[in-house]
Amino acid sequence: MAIKLFVLATLTVTNDGHRTDLGQALGFILGPWLVPESVNAAGKVLISAEQTHRNILNLYWLEAGLQLCITLAVIVYFPSKPPSPPTPSATDTKTDFATGFSELLRHKRFLVSVHHALHFGVPVANVSH
Repeated sequence: MAIKLFVLATLTVTNDGHRTDLGQALGFILGPWLVPESVNAAGKVLISAEQTHRNILNLYWLEAGLQLCITLAVIVYFPSKPPSPPTPSATDTKTDFATGFSELLRHKRFLVSVHHALHFGVPVANVSH
């Protein structure tokens, strides 16, 4: 059972990009279909501004409805916890955050890596704007 869950989780993560691409493709189809051009290339008005406004609102309501259906399906389908621990470490007792963080601050290598991240990460973030 644990191996099946691991395979399912791996497939979910690796196929996530394809579902995102499918959603984007659907958006490129749904948007122009529900909200057609209001002015053609020659500048002639094809649809009034009020009709375009209604079309955009209909598109937003459709997307909100789809997202609500998907969210409700996820809430109903997924249990609060898996039937068996997904990994052996999931059964280990956990250290609370404050204790673990104070232990982490005592490690010299962690502090060096934080210094390195701040020293190089901040300038790179500023340049990447």
